[in-house]
Amino acid sequence: MPRVPHARFAGRSGLGPRGDVILQLDWAAGSILETLDRLKLVDRTLVVFTSDNGPVVDDGYRDQAVEKLGGHRPSGPLRAAKYSAFDGGTRCR
Repeated sequence: MPRVPHARFAGRSGLGPRGDVILQLDWAAGSILETLDRLKLVDRTLVVFTSDNGPVVDDGYRDQAVEKLGGHRPSGPLRAAKYSAFDGGTRCR
């Protein structure tokens, strides 16, 4: 599925489409948490936010993710990334 941010987020991150959809995801998660708070459900609700292990940057999409990475290390101090048995691909942070 292609990374296509909503028009409200397109071009906002300065990091290409990948960065824009991350902004959109952050906004959506924040909206859910704000709604739970407004409805006074936050103390009775468990929110689980998960992923499928490890970051991946060069995954075939032409989204400028590699070019705009700069000095950022998606795996932080961990070795490797998604599709790897090393910590960067399997360890939850």
